[in-house]
Amino acid sequence: MKIQRQRIVARLILIAFAICLAGSKTVAQTMVDPSLFQQPRQEKYSLDDGDTLGVFVEGVIGEFRSMPPVHQPVAGSDLPPAMGFPTLVLHDGTIRMPLVEPISVRGLTVLQVESLLKKTYREGKNPIITDRNRVIVSLIRKRTVNVMVVRGDQSDSMARPGLRTNQSSPVSARTDGSGRIYNLNLPAGDNDLLNAMMQSGGLPGVNAEEQMQVLRNVANAKVGNRRAPFPRTGDRVGHPESDRGHSQYFPLRSDANFPSEPFTRTQTRLGDGDIVAISGKPTEVFYTGGQLGGGEFVIPRDRPMSVMEAIAQAGGIPQSRRGLGAIPLQEPRLLTLVRNVGGQQISWQFDLGNGFSQQASQTHVRSGDYLILDYSPPQRVKNVGIGVFNTYGVRELFRD
Repeated sequence: MKIQRQRIVARLILIAFAICLAGSKTVAQTMVDPSLFQQPRQEKYSLDDGDTLGVFVEGVIGEFRSMPPVHQPVAGSDLPPAMGFPTLVLHDGTIRMPLVEPISVRGLTVLQVESLLKKTYREGKNPIITDRNRVIVSLIRKRTVNVMVVRGDQSDSMARPGLRTNQSSPVSARTDGSGRIYNLNLPAGDNDLLNAMMQSGGLPGVNAEEQMQVLRNVANAKVGNRRAPFPRTGDRVGHPESDRGHSQYFPLRSDANFPSEPFTRTQTRLGDGDIVAISGKPTEVFYTGGQLGGGEFVIPRDRPMSVMEAIAQAGGIPQSRRGLGAIPLQEPRLLTLVRNVGGQQISWQFDLGNGFSQQASQTHVRSGDYLILDYSPPQRVKNVGIGVFNTYGVRELFRD
């Protein structure tokens, strides 16, 4: 009965080791299709408060036979040159024009507003202008949406003094945890996650977390708001729960088991006062001891690191020493990997015969792992014998 229990315990330990080794293999992930972060394009631009129109009504706004003022588009705008006097669409969705009541233009296109002005000024019991008077309406400037973007994936500081590393690449540098803030005014139609990322440094790379967070401005989601409602607040995209009442999460990377469209493109639309937060990955390190020497080393963020690569980064296996004689001591070959799993430390050993282990080359290092290189018990006995011979045996051989 006792032997049977020991066998069961031994099998459980082997299963735990297998799980740890399997878990150390990194699942390949790819960037989510960037086009999914762009909201659907409107075929025709609809006006709303904040838009600036160019309006010219000959004889009312502008003299007869005069040339309407011409406005060149601002840098980066996709609008053509506009004509007319600047007229702002007010918060109630109307424009103020001489001799007539406020005209509601919300939801209309530029051509529809031009037709509406012609009808307003030319028709009725007392027409103000005739068909010979020109009426021109154009779009000078689109309304903008103010968005804050916090990027924590762009700030990498120098490794702190005492950190042993042979790499200086951004994917292996120690991060200081700070972030860069961008205050963006995105034109209507471009107020989505894709444009917010492109104007704040580009698409996130390997230094970013697996997902980004969008904190919605609650004022934009009020019932009766004139804008189209945002997606239901409090949703964690791809997850059933949420840690904030008005935040959403959007995955940046996916694996083979991930849905092709984890969120709708409408959900990527941003509103005034929204905050986009892209967090940086924390610095992951492993530690060395024994014959490798005490040290702390950074694990690259762009790829998995095997145990053999970790040994190479730590300086490699120390060369054998000759001591006082001609016979060299044996190199250390017993590597112990210590890992914290579920609050318990589990360790397993690799035999680095001839400086290489197939199993060690297929096992990936995790953050917080300890790599301890030492001599195996038979090596210790041999090295003691070699040391004794190098110290006393050689002297006896050459004694007269």
